[in-house]
Amino acid sequence: MVPLGWRYESGKIIPDEDEQELIRIVRDFRALRLSYSAIATELTEARFTSRTGPAVFTEVMAKRIAT
Repeated sequence: MVPLGWRYESGKIIPDEDEQELIRIVRDFRALRLSYSAIATELTEARFTSRTGPAVFTEVMAKRIAT
């Protein structure tokens, strides 16, 4: 499986700009000292998606994205 922020295309692993942006946003929220729970709420309310489509983000998901 390709890590979050990357995708497999034409035999290469390249950055996935949408996922890279999601990672940046989560890290920015952490820099503002938002809790993972608050970040998950923000992502869900902003209607960010996961690789499989619309998502309800959880605290665990936000933490995994941040690290």
